[in-house]
Amino acid sequence: MKIIRSLQWVWLMLIASLLTGCGEPTADFKVTPTPVVAGVTTTFDASASAAYGENKGNSIVAYEWSFGDGKTESGEVVTHSYEKAGDYQVQLKVTDRRGVSKTKIQKLTVNAPVDESNVQVLVRSSQGALLANAQVTIDGISAETNEQGMAELDNIATGSQVVMASKSGFIAQSTQVELSTDGLKQIQLILQPVKEELALADITQSQLIVSQYQGARITLPDNAFVDSNGKAATGTATLKLTPWDITAADLTAMPGNGKAQTSDGEIVELISAGMMTVDFYDSTGSHLQLATGKTATIQMDLPYTSIGGNALAVGSEIPLWHFDESQGIWIEDGVGHVVASSSSSTGLAVSAEVSHFSTWNWDFKFNNPNTLNVKCIDYNGQPAACNVVATVLLDDGSHLTKSTSLPAEGATIINLPTSGSVSWHATTVGGLIGDATSGVSGSVQITLSEPKTSNFVRCSTPDSTYHACAVTLTADLGNNDIKTLSLDIPEEGALIQTSFKVSNLAWAGTAKAVDASGVHQLSGSSVSTATGAVNLLLDSDVIVAPVKQVRARCVVAADYPYSVQPQSCDLRVYSNYEQLILEAVNIPMGQTVNVYLPVETSVNNDSLYAPFFISASAEVNIDSELYYIDGYYSNEGDAVNNNQIIDVPIGYSPQ
Repeated sequence: MKIIRSLQWVWLMLIASLLTGCGEPTADFKVTPTPVVAGVTTTFDASASAAYGENKGNSIVAYEWSFGDGKTESGEVVTHSYEKAGDYQVQLKVTDRRGVSKTKIQKLTVNAPVDESNVQVLVRSSQGALLANAQVTIDGISAETNEQGMAELDNIATGSQVVMASKSGFIAQSTQVELSTDGLKQIQLILQPVKEELALADITQSQLIVSQYQGARITLPDNAFVDSNGKAATGTATLKLTPWDITAADLTAMPGNGKAQTSDGEIVELISAGMMTVDFYDSTGSHLQLATGKTATIQMDLPYTSIGGNALAVGSEIPLWHFDESQGIWIEDGVGHVVASSSSSTGLAVSAEVSHFSTWNWDFKFNNPNTLNVKCIDYNGQPAACNVVATVLLDDGSHLTKSTSLPAEGATIINLPTSGSVSWHATTVGGLIGDATSGVSGSVQITLSEPKTSNFVRCSTPDSTYHACAVTLTADLGNNDIKTLSLDIPEEGALIQTSFKVSNLAWAGTAKAVDASGVHQLSGSSVSTATGAVNLLLDSDVIVAPVKQVRARCVVAADYPYSVQPQSCDLRVYSNYEQLILEAVNIPMGQTVNVYLPVETSVNNDSLYAPFFISASAEVNIDSELYYIDGYYSNEGDAVNNNQIIDVPIGYSPQ
């Protein structure tokens, strides 16, 4: 009998052990949405908590919360709203069926909302047009700009935020800002128009693509691209290419306002030597990227021989940076090399090898001691919050821009050179504008006023179809003082405001349209008063035959007489033997370059070109003596297939 009772006791202990075990429950929770903002309801979810031995009947039976502000709650999923910003210790205690408990304590930072939960963002183009229908996003909250280029966003948390703006036909922009309850309420983002959109017949081909701007070019290897799923890209593709002109207004839209992070993690400011935005898309509009292990070469002409006091020559190195749109900051990513360029006004270009495409920038770090206090006042002499763009002209002829938003009390602009001059342009979300010039130290006050001209401009054809267009505005101020502005106007139009004191404005616009008959070059002109809507009628329609693409390369002629062969050649392309289509491009022998040919008459869209002519030249060094050789190709008006490869044979030396 004693033996039986002992066995029963052992069995009961075993059952108890299986039910209770020796482990503790797991306490875990997540908080949404983040960041947590005072006054905004927050959800605390403890469903990730688990009991030890759940597969043997154990479970969590109690969830007890303490939010660190004196408030408590119970339940697996609860909500809570903090009254004040600050750091709080959130505590979750879970208890299982056995009565065993586990506690998790987590620090939670609660942000204060921006005063009145309102941030106004002004979006304009680098040329000054106020852009409607631009998408503005801060911390996951989005809004579209109105016809005055302004978007209002509510319930934005304070602290460091990234402000992003995007619009079709423009390069997306983002920048870091610091928001506080009593500080910044107005922000300005400046967008750069996309300059070129090129159709590529076969994305798998190795090719050299040459831009019509700043001598920019991209060299691609075979089978270079993959889609968003990592699958090899094939078929047709579209390239959206923007070489930035750092000598002109383009630089006012420099992404991230030139703020950068070095490879060592240091935060610095940049001065640009050259910048390119490169984006490839497949036939469905999906973004393409270089495949793992593939690289491409990008290059563009240098407009200066010195940047921020850094002398440039063949062989010089310039740090390379790519823009991280999600962080609103430039990331150091390699180095570029200065090379010779026959198309550059300085004889110099900068080149780099890249492993992905985005906006790339060749820049030097810019670190200077001067500071300058800047503030805006309205026409009544009262302090006013404003957005400013400062163009800093340096002693070596190069320049940089700084774009920032100022509170009503003004702010100190840092990192200015010891000598030079600054041109200021200020705007407000209420439509005031102002200009000023200054030195690089001390203080400057920008007086704001109502715009003298304000016109909402759109371009249309006689059939009432609206088109994106390039517009030139001319204002005659008298005394031989004529002001002009060049503007890219999107299809839905844009608001143009100036400080020109005139009663009439002259407008001229151009656009392209494509239909079955070919490419139409549209143009028109108009005169308007200083205010009101301007519908620029493009009533002149000239059919320009479609642009065709051929792929040209240099090859050694069958009767080439020398034992030493050239390594590269210079190609030039002419239309009708006169018009220069492609300036001298130096390419390796056998490497193809894409040539986009304007057809000058209305002809078959698939094959026939007007006459064109390709010349090639090269040099070889034989026994320390330099020999110049050349060659040419002419289609003489014969049919040439789209995307056909044309071999230009190089033979004897010219006589």
